[in-house]
Amino acid sequence: FRDNAIWNCTAGSYLHVDDAVVSGTVALTRANLPNDVLVFSNTLHVPSGATLDLGAGVVLKPIGGLAIYVDGALFARGAPSAPIVFTSF
Repeated sequence: FRDNAIWNCTAGSYLHVDDAVVSGTVALTRANLPNDVLVFSNTLHVPSGATLDLGAGVVLKPIGGLAIYVDGALFARGAPSAPIVFTSF
């Protein structure tokens, strides 16, 4: 991802990404996301040859009605005790 920053709000901190195009392999885990949350303000795209690996307990929140397009690989490694959540504001 490019153009990302940690944002703070009354609900806590989170990683905010403006340019949500995956390059290479990106692993998102609870260890590397503030409060386990990734917020993206553009369509999330995993192009051919790229990989997005989502760890257990990760929360993805698009701003508005954005989409996720996967032309590469998406691994969602949730668990019953720590599901991966796709939600919005």
